[in-house]
Amino acid sequence: TNAEVSTSIPVDKSKFEDKLHRSERRKLEKAKKARMTFKEFHQDDLAEVYSFIEKCRHEKSYTLSLPLADLARTAKTFKNDYKLFGTFHKKQMVAASIAIQVKNDVLYDFYHDHESSFDHLSPVVFLVDGMYRYCHKKKIKLLDLGTSALEATPNFGLLNFKMKLGAVPNVKLTFEKVL
Repeated sequence: TNAEVSTSIPVDKSKFEDKLHRSERRKLEKAKKARMTFKEFHQDDLAEVYSFIEKCRHEKSYTLSLPLADLARTAKTFKNDYKLFGTFHKKQMVAASIAIQVKNDVLYDFYHDHESSFDHLSPVVFLVDGMYRYCHKKKIKLLDLGTSALEATPNFGLLNFKMKLGAVPNVKLTFEKVL
């Protein structure tokens, strides 16, 4: 019933920065020079991470597809599969991700966002670098960055950004069976 472009970064022996387009590599270096830090949160921090992402989305006039209560219920049921990550600048969270380990070897970046006031430091590049390193450490082979669409319309700017992060495009098909 539907076909969308999806992207994922293969996690292999390569360093994340080796996969990056040179412009994104410069952004990662800039974030490192600014002494950004990466953190994995505990499951109990879901409300904090969700609220941060929701606030960032609201500032950009975007919404989240799931209310916190529904996400929290699912995360509680599958508590070992939900991973929370953040990027910090001087103890201030500037980017965050709620990810789901959908298989032993696949981590799906379900929600992420960043503070617009930190665009100059590209905190999402640093966030994805941390997630890539997490995947490498946990022997996860694929970091799924999801689709690049806005209201079922391809978001080519987002797709281009993900590909500059070293992501490989693939097709996400939606099937429907009438019973």
